[in-house]
Amino acid sequence: MHAVAAALAWVRTGTDEETPDLLTVLQEQSTAWLALRLGAIADGNAELTRLLLAEAVDPEVPGALTELRAELESALNAHEEEAAREAEDGYGEWYPDFEEVEALIEEAGTYLEDAPDELRELADYAIARIEGLLDYENCYGSGPTDALEMAPPDPVALADRLVSARLNTGWDVFTDGPAKYADVLGPAGLTRCAELLGQQKGTKGHGLAELRDSLARAQAGLATAGS
Repeated sequence: MHAVAAALAWVRTGTDEETPDLLTVLQEQSTAWLALRLGAIADGNAELTRLLLAEAVDPEVPGALTELRAELESALNAHEEEAAREAEDGYGEWYPDFEEVEALIEEAGTYLEDAPDELRELADYAIARIEGLLDYENCYGSGPTDALEMAPPDPVALADRLVSARLNTGWDVFTDGPAKYADVLGPAGLTRCAELLGQQKGTKGHGLAELRDSLARAQAGLATAGS
């Protein structure tokens, strides 16, 4: 009856009903229904079956990453509280122990192949929090910067951070950023670095020159690898 009513409405108005968004409809379905439909569609299609198996995520991975994020958040919260307390007390130097944070980031890295998008989101979160700690003027030691280097962010986002961190904060850890992280940046990240450096005027001291030299070496290495 509903189909007949819909057809009559179309005849009377001259317009069809609005087609629902497929993704919205699929998100409303049960996991069991989706699995059955995907299995039926892929049945007899070896290529589609291979693709689905390759992209399927181990059901334990999302839960593990959620737990890792909670542990990472707790550890970084503790560091931020310590940084604020040290700054308030007026001590000249604060050397945070980042072994726990580094261990958590290293553990998260083991899920790169299984859940790359989720891991990049987690890495971006960790990077933003660690950068916040580095903004405390009393933050010393290599712990935060070592942890920062371990996080695998989106290539374009990494390019933005490398250039900004070297030019605007003077963190020496990013002096040779483009060449050091060329494998992670890839063509998209290196193109973004070139775009950002091309927008800079003047020399801005050694920082800009060092970044340009590093980028040139990274691009040369990429060209050699591709030839």
